[in-house]
Amino acid sequence: MICKNCGCEINDNVKFCTNCGAKIEPEENYFGSDTTESSEVNDSNDVEIISSENGAYDESLISDNGLQYKKKLFIIPIVIAVLAIFIAVAVLLINFTSARPMREALAANNGDLVNSVYSEAYGNETKIRKYDELIGDKIDEVSSGVNSYSFDEPATQNGDDAVTDYLQSEYGTLIYNPNGQSIESCISSANSGDWNALKNLLDSKGYYCSGVYEYKTESDYESAIADFSNVIADDSGYDNALTMIGECVDGYIDSTLAAVDESISNGDISGGIELLNSAKSYLDSCGVDSTEIQQKIDETLVTYADSYAQKAEASFKEHDVNGAIGNIEVAMRLQPGNADYKTKYDTYQQYLPFYLYDEDNILYEERNNLGWGENIEFDVERTTNTNKEMKHCIVWDTSNTDDTSYYAEHYNLGGKYDLVTGTLFLSDLQKDNTNECYFEAYGDGKLLFTSSRISAGFLPEDFSFSVSGIQELKIVFKGAGAGYVSNFVAQKDFPE
Repeated sequence: MICKNCGCEINDNVKFCTNCGAKIEPEENYFGSDTTESSEVNDSNDVEIISSENGAYDESLISDNGLQYKKKLFIIPIVIAVLAIFIAVAVLLINFTSARPMREALAANNGDLVNSVYSEAYGNETKIRKYDELIGDKIDEVSSGVNSYSFDEPATQNGDDAVTDYLQSEYGTLIYNPNGQSIESCISSANSGDWNALKNLLDSKGYYCSGVYEYKTESDYESAIADFSNVIADDSGYDNALTMIGECVDGYIDSTLAAVDESISNGDISGGIELLNSAKSYLDSCGVDSTEIQQKIDETLVTYADSYAQKAEASFKEHDVNGAIGNIEVAMRLQPGNADYKTKYDTYQQYLPFYLYDEDNILYEERNNLGWGENIEFDVERTTNTNKEMKHCIVWDTSNTDDTSYYAEHYNLGGKYDLVTGTLFLSDLQKDNTNECYFEAYGDGKLLFTSSRISAGFLPEDFSFSVSGIQELKIVFKGAGAGYVSNFVAQKDFPE
């Protein structure tokens, strides 16, 4: 201690300066109060308490030793804090140094190197734990990068290869390594959840890129819908995929309708309907709401049915009953519950020709006074003496010139028809025949019509006669030689 009076160095425990005799005032306690008399320091490591000759304690010594003790109490926490900081820094440095091989391998984007470093740490739980943390951080980084990257433009060129191109460009062989190991071999249970999530995301991106290529580049709407339907909600392209699904559905429906139109136009009604139903089933299988396609199917069926009903009406006005019935049948198959189509169908049926040349329509037949080799044929083809091909012909052959030799064909008209038409002609094989052939028509027992007589030099001749209200029609074929009649039919009169 230094004497404040003379500046001489003196013992810390004296109360008077040994040089000048000045009283030494004790320095104020650091904590702002003097040591109380009741304070006791009984630690063997502290300063020994010295008493006076009469046994009383030396108060100056007590005061000075208490000050030193309190100074020690203040210094100890500081030392502990500094030591803790030092230990923490040391631990960080040790951890950083021990994890450096994995950090460098990941920074190098080298999957094989990561696997090598990881395998070297087997058995060292502390290292493996640190490596897992670094690998987990890398997985998070890749997931974020993949979801931040726009694959739309690359996908139009490379399809799902755009994903692997990106992974190799940004992360080397860490995630995709066709010729070695990726970090997948180093995925422990600590990172399996995040790794599986990343794989799902990458699969989703692959579907997304394939869909973009098929839609934008190939116009393959069906395949694009299937791929876009596999894009997951965690994919940043999810909303865009939903939008493109809607666009592809429209394109798919349009292309389907074009195929349906072609199929129906070619007479394959069932095939056209099947195409529509297949389109709906396909969209259902993709998880796409098929309400719209069902609505379009319904609208399409109605539209097609109406168009064919109009064609039927046009055919009927042209007296083409077969065409009218064929078209209305298409309309009925497209809209089977349409009562109006059924009514039209029944109406058209009434105007169907009754084919007299069809042997199945004959009620019964009579033959009289016919010789050997004489015969009658139905629905055959022949060539006229003017070299014209005639279809649906009745050919009869007789050898007697008297009226006792004939074929009589009976038909049940049921009062449904108004007119019988046909064409008489002479075959090119019989063009020089001088014998005469003809036929007579009887309605309910009354003679209605007698045809011209066919012989050499006869030219094809159209004919007609009324059968309105007739229930039973009889046609009697007579003459000598061979006679010919083509397209022999009964027909109901068409409305004006």
